[in-house]
Amino acid sequence: MTSVKLLDKKILITAAASDLGRHLTQYYLAQGAEVISLDMAVESLQELKQAYSGLTCIPCDITQGKEINAAFAQIERQFGYVDVLINNASIKHNEPLFCFFRQGDRKHHLDAWQSVLDINLTAPFVISGYFVELLAAKSNPGVIVNISSASPSPGGKGGQSAYAASKAGLHALSKSWSRELRPLGIRVVSISPDDIHFVADDANNTATKATGLRKLAGKEAILDLVNLAINHELMNGKVIDLSEPGAT
Repeated sequence: MTSVKLLDKKILITAAASDLGRHLTQYYLAQGAEVISLDMAVESLQELKQAYSGLTCIPCDITQGKEINAAFAQIERQFGYVDVLINNASIKHNEPLFCFFRQGDRKHHLDAWQSVLDINLTAPFVISGYFVELLAAKSNPGVIVNISSASPSPGGKGGQSAYAASKAGLHALSKSWSRELRPLGIRVVSISPDDIHFVADDANNTATKATGLRKLAGKEAILDLVNLAINHELMNGKVIDLSEPGAT
């Protein structure tokens, strides 16, 4: 695992109570960082909160602008600024553009499309704006890490119109922001695991032993790349695709 110096760093993680989010949160707390969680499921982080004094949980529906504004007002009062933003929150919805076998309206439901974009694309856009505002006010450098997906890659999966579009948009934002924010000393990196990379590490090991296939990149590999993005000053504007060619 990548060795990083994170003592006293302030790291903001969205969906910190999710599987990957919790893994990142626990690691950075153990490294001595201050971790701020934006998540509705704050009760599931109470165990970590009791074990580590450096965890601050802020209940926040990231689809609601007023709640994001209130969360960052608290962050500014309590911390002043944040060094690293990890946009980890994401939802997936499987539905084709046109469902031949469905009765009634066979087109992709617009509300499902919108809800995916609200969380996967609009929320990172809004949250990143607040993050940059805090840094710019104090002329501090920082890093934005977007946890994306290999879904928009060539050969991407069918039946995931909204999800693929949202992640392709996140890739584009990462590229654009890396140019916009470079003069401010703020770097942006996107990490794009395939679905299979989110399997539990213990299940991963079992499958590797049973099949003789190479071990798939799990949460540890994603964590290593997040650490690389945070610490490597030349990492900017990169979209790191963890999928195998033709696998997505």
